[in-house]
Amino acid sequence: MKKATTRVNYQQRISLVIEHIWNNLECPLDINRLADIACFSPYHFHRLYRGMLGETVSNTIRRLRLHHASSALLRSEQAVETIAKRFQYSGATAFIRAFVKQYGLTPEAYRQAKPRLTVIDKPNFIPQEFSAMFDVTYTQLEDINLAYLPHQGDYMNIGSTFEQLFSHAAGQGLMGADTRSFGLYYDDPASVATDKIRSEACLTASNATSPLETKTLGTQKYVAIVFKGPYAELETAYNWLYRQWLPEQQLELANAPVVEEYLNNPRELPPTEWLTRIHIPIA
Repeated sequence: MKKATTRVNYQQRISLVIEHIWNNLECPLDINRLADIACFSPYHFHRLYRGMLGETVSNTIRRLRLHHASSALLRSEQAVETIAKRFQYSGATAFIRAFVKQYGLTPEAYRQAKPRLTVIDKPNFIPQEFSAMFDVTYTQLEDINLAYLPHQGDYMNIGSTFEQLFSHAAGQGLMGADTRSFGLYYDDPASVATDKIRSEACLTASNATSPLETKTLGTQKYVAIVFKGPYAELETAYNWLYRQWLPEQQLELANAPVVEEYLNNPRELPPTEWLTRIHIPIA
């Protein structure tokens, strides 16, 4: 019991670090300061963090900054130099080098190659051409027991809640080779104020304890597609589904949340290889 209690205590302290990183990606992050937040000496902090999360704290910071930088490239007109400074790179050269290593393209080439993602302020009835095409399948998810943490706010930031979820789940011994992770999304981000958008970060488990909550994702039919690429580009798939594919089908949508299942580990693969299965509930 003492060993289990100690592990939970360590996870709670690491969770404070994760929260601090996510809240300060656009600020300088001192590694020793992060160790202080966790109340570990710097030497032990590095080893514990890597042992519990499977990556170094420096890799976490770099991964999350590039994730948000890729979104900024697609959602804003900010210059590459501005985005580099925003996410604490010494200059455009260092940012470009890191971005190419992670995404395989320069920031400017990435911006030009990918569709621009903008929030729609009013209905747009102009027919749109979509170069993206996806294979749609009809599927059904049976009852799935989930442990979860609620997230309120920009969907782009649900990763912070997932990091907390995985940290607490590891502390409770819930993580295993067969663990699956899901995101449940309840609101249209173009129709709901950002601070009111509701979602849940989930993983498969049946015996989670506080602060994790539990629920059963009930049996439901869906149409589904698999998207390959960075999470910042998922909106491309949603736009294609809701603006092109679904209006052409004779389907009744169900009163249930959209479900995303994350099919591989973003810590182990480059963003171009990330796989997400999007489930749209149907009656």
